[in-house]
Amino acid sequence: MTRTSKKTRIMKKHFIAVCVLASLGVFAQGDDKDKKQVGSVEINVIDSYKASVKQAVKISRQPDFKDTVTKKLPVNYSIRSQSLDFHYNPKAIPAAKIKRTRLPKLPQNLITLGFGTGLTPLAEIYTGSSRNKNSGWGAHAKYFSTQGGVKGIIYDKAPYRESEIDLYYKHIYKKYRIVADLDANFDMSSYYGMMTDALPEGYTDELEFRNYNRFGGQFLIENINSKSRAVFRSAAVNYHYLMDNYNTTEHTLDIPTKWLFKVQDEDIYTDLKVNYQKSAFGIDSINMVAGDTGTSPSFLQVQFMPKI
Repeated sequence: MTRTSKKTRIMKKHFIAVCVLASLGVFAQGDDKDKKQVGSVEINVIDSYKASVKQAVKISRQPDFKDTVTKKLPVNYSIRSQSLDFHYNPKAIPAAKIKRTRLPKLPQNLITLGFGTGLTPLAEIYTGSSRNKNSGWGAHAKYFSTQGGVKGIIYDKAPYRESEIDLYYKHIYKKYRIVADLDANFDMSSYYGMMTDALPEGYTDELEFRNYNRFGGQFLIENINSKSRAVFRSAAVNYHYLMDNYNTTEHTLDIPTKWLFKVQDEDIYTDLKVNYQKSAFGIDSINMVAGDTGTSPSFLQVQFMPKI
């Protein structure tokens, strides 16, 4: 069967269908003459129906920033505590035994004796309390002298002497510590080495030696609590008195203190010191020949030293 004959048959089928529809319309019109006429429709079939699918149109759009944003879903959660039972019983470790070590006992007494040429004796003694974490005391005494000299010049004997006594006590409290100290010195020095023709007019043998006596003490109170932020840290009072056999005297007073001041977030450590000295020089035979009638100077110093 050729392509032309196939088309002819299709056209005949379409023609027959049209005729049938037209005849039905004529019968319907004849049966219902009272109804309005709907008119006529003319259909021209010139070719067979061919179904086709149109080509899809590609839509090209730039990506939007909203496409790349990941929206987080709201999550509400709650935590409920729940005790869990663990069936694990570790073996108990016994406590370590710390062996108590006894500190060696320090000697409480010490005596030193000596002797040298030129009549030079030495004697010294120490005594004190045993080791104690709360308090302690001690005492010390010393004597040393010599009679040596140089022949051929004045004062060939040239005596020299050192003597001292010192007492000490301390007590440690929970936050503070106090310390007290007393001392005394008895010394003697000789003038020697001067030729006879170098002595000033009026010089006598009474200036063969000079005695120096010194007495004093110290008292200290100190905050030993390292975690304490108290303003007061420490304070001490030191006083000494000096005199000789030519009416020369000297007073020395020293008061050092330490303080802690908090300014905003800074700790300012401050040292405040007061020092006072007063001297009076007696008239000996050498100074009297030089025309010095004696002086009495004094000195006062106050130091304020803050530091961070």
